[in-house]
Amino acid sequence: MDGATLSSLRQKIQANRSSFPFLASYLGMWGMKQRCVLEKRQGNDDPALNAFEEDLETYISEGGKWLAAEVLDPKKENFLPFAQYSMDAVFDNDNEEKDTLLQAFLKYEENAKDLGNREKILLYYLIVAAYRRIARPWRGKAKAAALLELLEKEDTARDVYEELAAFYKGVLDYASAVKAYLLGAKTLKAMGLEKEAALLYRDALTAAICLPGYEFPSEKEIRDMFPHESETVLSYPKKATFAHDEVEASPRFQAVYDEVMEEAMDAYEKEKGGKTVHMLWAYMAEGFAKRDILWKDPQWMNPSMRFD
Repeated sequence: MDGATLSSLRQKIQANRSSFPFLASYLGMWGMKQRCVLEKRQGNDDPALNAFEEDLETYISEGGKWLAAEVLDPKKENFLPFAQYSMDAVFDNDNEEKDTLLQAFLKYEENAKDLGNREKILLYYLIVAAYRRIARPWRGKAKAAALLELLEKEDTARDVYEELAAFYKGVLDYASAVKAYLLGAKTLKAMGLEKEAALLYRDALTAAICLPGYEFPSEKEIRDMFPHESETVLSYPKKATFAHDEVEASPRFQAVYDEVMEEAMDAYEKEKGGKTVHMLWAYMAEGFAKRDILWKDPQWMNPSMRFD
């Protein structure tokens, strides 16, 4: 399958996904595939669903092969657009090409000359998306900050703001995640895209629940801002369903987060036998404790939940 065919298949999938209301907007290709499997298991025998799932399977499997063969050459013409078309096939699947793809993006940036802001936004978006999916995502903070700075000057698609916010949430920087969501909401609202803006604003308020002392807008303020989509915004949860330790929002925690995570991952990767997330959390807690920070891990904060 060549790049043009892959691009056409991606467009077909995106056009058809609205036919299946159970597919949440945040799901990527791999996520949609798994949701379709669950829907069929629950008794949905719609022939259109079968065809849609087959398209997803083709895109994921063939896209990964094509990407490895064609896109990973940073000197190739139209490298960035082709990489964007096929990124779902790699990023939404659990394979070893993510690191290779990230290195290709970084090599492209190193060799590229006179990139305009639009090209930089696409490139940094892809770099941040790649960092978010590897074992040490915090190493992408500099590129995330560069992308956020660019987005303060240029408008772009909703996906970019969502990806940037997701990156920040993954490295426990909820203040920056909220900033990315709010920037996207403001930008898209100015473009007349009230529905898309409202969704980002709702996500900003949802993320802000993790920030102690955050000043939430009143219901009247929300209705004034989004006269046609206020209910969308007001649907955000008023209480966290997944609790975070408030210390994560403190400057001292954020200042040492990267070095603590590097140490914790070094120790975690040396573990023999079955590794669990609890082992990683233990190393993290030890690292923060050495810096006089008491950090309570997700199990501590959510005792009724079970974690692998």
